[in-house]
Amino acid sequence: MSRIVTSLRGNLINITLIVVAFLLVVGASLIFFNRSVIDSNLALQKQTEQVKYELRYAHDEITRYVDVTIRGYAIIRNEKYLYISHEKIEQLCRANFKRLDSLLAVQHYQDPEGLKAVEQYKAVIWNFIDYHGYMVNLLRKEKIEKFKAEFDKDKGASIGPVYQKAIKYVHTFEDELHQKAQFRYNLAMQSNIYIQFLIILIGLPTIALIFLRLRKDATQRAELVNEFETNNQKYLFHSGASTHVKNAQEVISNSIVNLRTAANFVTHISEGDYEVEWPGMTTQNASLNQANLAGKLLQMREQMKKVKQEEDNRNWVNEGLAQFSALVRNHQNTLSVLAEECIRFLAKYLKAQQGSIFVVTEQYGEKYLDMTACFAFDKKKFIEKRINAETGLLGQAYLEGATILLREIPQGYVDITSGLGEATPNFLIIVPMRYNDTTEAILELATFGSFEPHQVSFLEKCGEFLAAALLNVKTTDKMKAILENTQEQTEALRAQEEEMRQNMEEMQTTQEEMYRKTKNLEEANLELEEKTLILTQLKMENEILKKKLGLVKK
Repeated sequence: MSRIVTSLRGNLINITLIVVAFLLVVGASLIFFNRSVIDSNLALQKQTEQVKYELRYAHDEITRYVDVTIRGYAIIRNEKYLYISHEKIEQLCRANFKRLDSLLAVQHYQDPEGLKAVEQYKAVIWNFIDYHGYMVNLLRKEKIEKFKAEFDKDKGASIGPVYQKAIKYVHTFEDELHQKAQFRYNLAMQSNIYIQFLIILIGLPTIALIFLRLRKDATQRAELVNEFETNNQKYLFHSGASTHVKNAQEVISNSIVNLRTAANFVTHISEGDYEVEWPGMTTQNASLNQANLAGKLLQMREQMKKVKQEEDNRNWVNEGLAQFSALVRNHQNTLSVLAEECIRFLAKYLKAQQGSIFVVTEQYGEKYLDMTACFAFDKKKFIEKRINAETGLLGQAYLEGATILLREIPQGYVDITSGLGEATPNFLIIVPMRYNDTTEAILELATFGSFEPHQVSFLEKCGEFLAAALLNVKTTDKMKAILENTQEQTEALRAQEEEMRQNMEEMQTTQEEMYRKTKNLEEANLELEEKTLILTQLKMENEILKKKLGLVKK
């Protein structure tokens, strides 16, 4: 016995080392086993959460995509507000349901009622996605009334009850799995605690290794914080500061501030404030923020500002054309009045300081440009000015039929006079007013500012309206002149006809008088002839009587 005790004492260190080694091996084995149990149960817990997430993804996200895109497209009617296409929604839904089915299959979920509820839920979601495509097509085909009628049916309201029924079955199953996993997880954690307690008691030499491990973890955390800050600057906003930081809280705070700034920026943009700036964005760090969220949002702002400006320009042009066409329709009686009203309107609408309209006129086979109306500083100037159709800039515009823009006007070409004196304008535009490829007039406007492309286009469209109206007025004037000439000729013919009628009446009276005199003369001639005949007979009788008397005397 004593030899056994002595042997044990002599080998106590070895035995202790063996026991420690055994305990370390057993403890490590148990720890690894429990670690696998913990990992598997954590994975199972995450899996249950993933199932719940995938189940509510279609309800929370896909239905929101459908609702937001329909509402946005219905309000703005612009394809870019369909920021997620119908095909993309179907793709997301298909992937979501595929993940959900895979997870349920992995968990061996076999409840018939639950599976039936899930399939009903899928069917309702697919119907709602089909509803999205149908509603978008209605809007594209401008079937607004049918769209409103379908929209008022609120198809999305049918999803809620089916969704609640599905989550009732699935969540019950997932909660049971989660509880079992949590129980196994807690049991493994308790086992680990015991094992770690024993290891601590017998594994003090491992403290040094743990210390080294902690230092390594600290280094990794620092690297992770730096990487997080680098990504923050790369994908959110780069202030220009160094990416090397030591305070994790500072990095998280910067990320939160950047996200809040982005949300505030988007809010201002959605409210129509296109002048909002990104706090901290300077000319020095602008080049660092081209591809991140801040840069993209600023680019989006500029694009939306450009779209808004283009929309304002279109509205300005349409409103001006409507007013101008109404003015032209209301003043088509006289060419000079029409030209004066048009030049006054155009000068005021474009804030030009001076303008004139030259109407193409032809006389004795020669064409020239006649200044029919002139406008300067809100006052008419009745200036008689006639220009050869082939002379100067006006002649060039007439011959070429193209708009001329001058940003550097020669001194003395045109002067604008006001109470402050005379000055040369900075910008001159000459627009040929054409109708059916024929120039009917030339518009000239001068200003101290400049004209934008949409204003030039506006003037050219106004020129088409005015050219047609001028051609109509000139045609009307010609017709009036022809009508007046015809009327004068008709009056002359009527006067000649009246004179001829009177002459005919006089001639008829004369003829009647002559007929009466002729008749009287004929009657007198007859009477004379009768008397002559009687006289002749008397003479003959007298001769006979004389002869008889002569015989008697013998």
